[in-house]
Amino acid sequence: MANAEEKPYLNYGPTNGYGSRMQDSIRKNLVKPFTIETWHQKVSFEDIRDASSDTLTVSTAYPQNKFPTNVIVTVALVEVVDNFIGGLLSSVDLLFGPDGTDTNRYSGAIDLFDETATMASVRTYGDSTGDFSGEFQASADPQIDFTFTGAARTALTAGAMRLTLGFIRYTPIGA
Repeated sequence: MANAEEKPYLNYGPTNGYGSRMQDSIRKNLVKPFTIETWHQKVSFEDIRDASSDTLTVSTAYPQNKFPTNVIVTVALVEVVDNFIGGLLSSVDLLFGPDGTDTNRYSGAIDLFDETATMASVRTYGDSTGDFSGEFQASADPQIDFTFTGAARTALTAGAMRLTLGFIRYTPIGA
């Protein structure tokens, strides 16, 4: 407990006569605190098998769960929740990223057959791993690109994964 002479406040910097500059900026709505939000999507083997190509685009495959606009992606998670199985398939490689033209992917290549639900494996990607740079995404439409070895995607008979993106909403100057 603070004694009578101590003031129970956070010191955000030099004062301007009315409190700290940061407190004053927050009161005037010049600076807004931010929260890291998350976007999740479960992807089943049926979603992959029944797709029209080896690429799933979020807005097309999951129109009810579109990725938000004007964000900075801070972290990406890929978790296998049910083991992937599929006849003659020997591997299913996945790349997860903002769109087909952006080489700044959210994840490195992952072989879904190497990841198992029993391992409780979660692959985490973010700025610290160098996989992507947390760049501003004005209108990202994440894509999941698959490469199949041994057979086509129609050979999949089981499996599911959960994709998660952490992001900060951002309003560009002048918007």
